[in-house]
Amino acid sequence: MRRGRRCTARRAPSLLAALRAVAEERAFFRGVQPVVMRAVLKHATVFAVYEQLKQTASKKLPEDYVPLARFACAAVAFLCCSVILVPGELLKIRIQNGMYPNIVAGSLQMIRDEGLRGCFTGYRATLFRDVPYTMGELGLYDLLKGFVRRLRRRTTSSSGDELLAAALTGAVVGFATNPLDVVKTRIMTGGGAGPVAVFRSTIAAEGWGSLLNGAGARVFWLAPFTVIYFGVYEWLKRALVRSRAAKA
Repeated sequence: MRRGRRCTARRAPSLLAALRAVAEERAFFRGVQPVVMRAVLKHATVFAVYEQLKQTASKKLPEDYVPLARFACAAVAFLCCSVILVPGELLKIRIQNGMYPNIVAGSLQMIRDEGLRGCFTGYRATLFRDVPYTMGELGLYDLLKGFVRRLRRRTTSSSGDELLAAALTGAVVGFATNPLDVVKTRIMTGGGAGPVAVFRSTIAAEGWGSLLNGAGARVFWLAPFTVIYFGVYEWLKRALVRSRAAKA
């Protein structure tokens, strides 16, 4: 059993090895269409719901409870976008693994072969990973932004404060949720019936270390990605505030 575990561990590619393999196949942008569509729709829905719930919580709850309430607001916001996210995530993974040539052909084949229900393969697994991730991402970002602001003795956050908080958030939450990402990906590519079953079988076959496979790559892309989209998010919020103030 130990020998089999060691062999499996050796097969897990490093970040540089994976980059070389992808470059050789010219597959860096494979699956880019569902990634873009999923990202735009997901974040538009999540931020719209999150901001509304956050404002409601700030008005209705005592100030001491607001930071914790933001984590719950983030969970509800993700649940609202999950109907859009899961089919897009499924298409993205299958296109990147070479199972479908593009988003249109993949969508048609998936519906034809598996029905509409097949579009939500791995729904529980996605919730298993992305509810904690979204809670950590939005909740931790707000906490870190406030912490940096207080540390620098400012009443408002600067763009630099926000970008620093975003980078830390992406790295910490990305690494912490990597085991959930491993389980979710294996379910969506046919690795098992449910999150708990796949979690147990992965540990039994490959050991606890396998849950951190790809953690470096995940942090490597999530940290800058989080900086970019939180930066855009904050810029858009300021632009909307200025626009409303000009019209008032």
